[in-house]
This record gives sequence, structure tokens and C-alpha cells, in this order.
Amino acid sequence: MSAARLLVEDLSWAPGRRSKTLLHKTGFELEPGRILGIVGPNGAGKPTLLRLLYRFHRRVLIDDEDIWAMSPRSAAQRIAAVLQEQPSDFALTVEDIVGLGRTPHRRGIGGGSGSNDKEIIARALSQLGLDGLSLRHLGTLSGGERQRVMVARALAQEPKLLILD
Repeated sequence: MSAARLLVEDLSWAPGRRSKTLLHKTGFELEPGRILGIVGPNGAGKPTLLRLLYRFHRRVLIDDEDIWAMSPRSAAQRIAAVLQEQPSDFALTVEDIVGLGRTPHRRGIGGGSGSNDKEIIARALSQLGLDGLSLRHLGTLSGGERQRVMVARALAQEPKLLILD
């Protein structure tokens, strides 16, 4: 997985034209391979900023390309997000959920797997110490284990930008 340069300029957001601004103008540049932590009090707009970065809202550049000019597939190949909360009622195994990270790389209607998907999934499971849990259903795991599964799914996606909420 190669890293991407992230450029955010004069970014602000309000849910509507007449709505109160929830995120006031901010900007930053993050060079490939660097880590940025976003901290602040409750209500400061941290989740709103993260949503903007993973294409939930508007105007962010990844390697100088506007993410809204990219196809959804291309954006998903470059950006992965792990949210604070995730549903726990999936009737899927840990391995199946981590395999969902490969979806942006699949082709065609049936979404056939790539030749190295199994190796990528196995590597992500191993990196997060989930090998022994791969056949368990997500709903049977602890909160911390479920969160590690979501990080493994994001790593299996092989993004250039990984956003952790």
C-alpha cells in the first residue's frame, strides 16, 4: 500500500445554505507516510471533518485530484475509513467482513475476486492478530475485536489514505 499526499484548503461545511456552519474554515497538508491526529472538544466538528475526507461531504484533494472528480470506485480504492461505531448484527464471519475491503478492486457484475485477494485478506487478518477469529461471526466478538476487524477490512482495501475515527 502506497501513501498519498492530502491537501485540504479553506474547508468549511454547513448542512444547508441557511444552516449554521458546523465546521469553520480549516486547511492542512499531509505528506505521504505522515500521521495527523485531530483533537478537540465535543462539538468541535471532528467527525464532520473526517466525513469530508472520506467523501461523505465535499472538496478534498488526494494527490492533487479532487475526490469528487473521481469515480466512487477510484475513491474507494484510495480512501478507507474506520468509524467509531459499526453494526454488530452482521451474519458474516470475520474473514467475510475483511474480504469486503477488496470490493473496490473487483470487476464485473459478479465482482469476481482478484488473484491475490486471499493473500491480502490473510495478511490483514494476521497484522491485526485475528487469524484465530476468522471463522467467527462479527456479533460474537467484543467491541475491541470488532474494531480490529474493521481496521483489517480497511487494510485489505489497500488505500492510500486511511482515516480512523
